[in-house]
Amino acid sequence: MNEKNFYPSKKMGQNFLLSDDYKKRIVDAANIKESDFVLEIGAGFGAISDYIISKTKNFTIIEFDKRLFEFLLNKFNGSSIELINSDILKVDINNLLNQKDGTSKKVISNLPYSISSQVIINLIKSKNVDDMFLMVQTEMANRIISKPNSKKYNGYTVLINLLADVKKLFDVPPTVFYPEPNVYSTVIQITPKKTSIDIESIEKFLKLLFSEKRKKISNNLKKNYSIDKLTKAYVKCNIQDDVRAEQLSPQQILSLYEELM
Repeated sequence: MNEKNFYPSKKMGQNFLLSDDYKKRIVDAANIKESDFVLEIGAGFGAISDYIISKTKNFTIIEFDKRLFEFLLNKFNGSSIELINSDILKVDINNLLNQKDGTSKKVISNLPYSISSQVIINLIKSKNVDDMFLMVQTEMANRIISKPNSKKYNGYTVLINLLADVKKLFDVPPTVFYPEPNVYSTVIQITPKKTSIDIESIEKFLKLLFSEKRKKISNNLKKNYSIDKLTKAYVKCNIQDDVRAEQLSPQQILSLYEELM
């Protein structure tokens, strides 16, 4: 069995990277040391895994597709790779990584487009990941790295940039996948910050702040805060009450959030 005689699951959003050049570029970007721990999500046929295991033996793969999991068991039989057959959205990432030793804990994945936003948040929330090297839909990458006053800038953009440093590494054309997706992909690096931000709390705040993008922040926030409290917070943070959420930088939003809490 290989990429050419395997029937990919549309439900799982399977698109297999065929290009050895791009596989190598992803692993090279991760700068894996022998003492690092690597978690690969959705290994497929283990093509990227081959490059990873040449760098470190401290390595775990999570593969949801039972067919591919069985294939990987045979492929890496006798190796040091730990294989887990599970849905990444149901895995307790924090518990898994707590059990692993490594100078740096890194995640590498060609994420299914449909779950990429939630997986990224879950990985950051674990507070056990040092670096992520992820292939996502280019539209998703552009949203994450977008700036204030741009169409793609939203609450998710702000959340990610408050919790992590994000860098766009390179684009990947659809022609190097099987089957070919209808969109371009982009490899990004996400490095979680050491922060004391209450993630659950600020997620709720951002949802409120961006609830109606065409409205001014005062109209959105007055649903939960008094006018007096909002006015004092605007003055303290040097923010005008007639701006819209997408006009504020992540740091301005954080300052406003902290003032209102």
